[in-house]
Parts: sequence; C-alpha cells; structure tokens
Amino acid sequence: MVALAVLVALVAVIGFVHSPMPLSSTKTGTGTSTTPAASPLFTQIKNVTSTEVPVAFPADIPWETGVKILQNFQIKNTVTGKTQSTRVYDSAKTVDQNFTIYQSYLKNGGWVVKSALSQPNIKNLDAAKGSARMTITIGKDPTGKVMVNVTYTN
Repeated sequence: MVALAVLVALVAVIGFVHSPMPLSSTKTGTGTSTTPAASPLFTQIKNVTSTEVPVAFPADIPWETGVKILQNFQIKNTVTGKTQSTRVYDSAKTVDQNFTIYQSYLKNGGWVVKSALSQPNIKNLDAAKGSARMTITIGKDPTGKVMVNVTYTN
C-alpha cells in the first residue's frame, strides 16, 4: 500500500516538475536563440508537519480526523507559480466509504470529474475546477489497511 502511495506521488511530482517550461529568446548576431528560462530544477519542496494541512489545499476538503498521516508536503514550481499539495493518510473508513465521501465532495463543490476508476480494492477520482486539478486515490492493501492519497494542483 505504501508502494502504491509512493508511486502515485512520484507520478504526480514527475508530471508537475516536467510541466511546460517558459522559454526565453535572445538576439544573437545570426538570429534568435530560444532556451529554457530556468534550469530543470525549478521546484521548492516543503514538508508539512502532520498536524497541519498544506496551505494550498481548498479549506473545505473533508479530511478524516484522528488518522495517521503518512505524507504531507507541497511542491512549488518557481517558474510557473503552480503549487502541488499532497496528503496521504491511513483511513479507518472502508474504500467505498471514502470514495462516496470524496465523490460527493467533488460533485457538491462544482468539480468536474474527468476520470474515475472503481475496483474493489482501489478507487481513483481525477477532477478539475477551473485551472485546479485534484486526484484522489483510495486503496486497500492485502492486510486490509486503507490508505487515501489526495493531491491538489493549482
């Protein structure tokens, strides 16, 4: 289960870090040269304590209380200004209960669900609202432990 969370977080980070980079043009004696405006390492990562929610998350997300936080961080793209916030936690609720909670949250909050996966032990929602994106992955490992991964990018 932890491997699943790490994989989902890694895919989100890679996609975020490799988002289109602005280019700058420089006049040369023979024409114009176009180069990246910044080096490929243009992110700032901030780990957040388990007692805090990363500030970029919408304030109305229905977080489960009294659970163990496994990952809690923000990544800021210093070129585009976009921020990705991720929070992963062990849940006392079932996969289906969490899916229903987050599906209702997205629907009632004006989010458009772009894709959804619903298998017995893993469910995923990918939604958009304006320029913001939210991906919610809920999974159960072979021991029955349920984990929730919420990633928000804006």
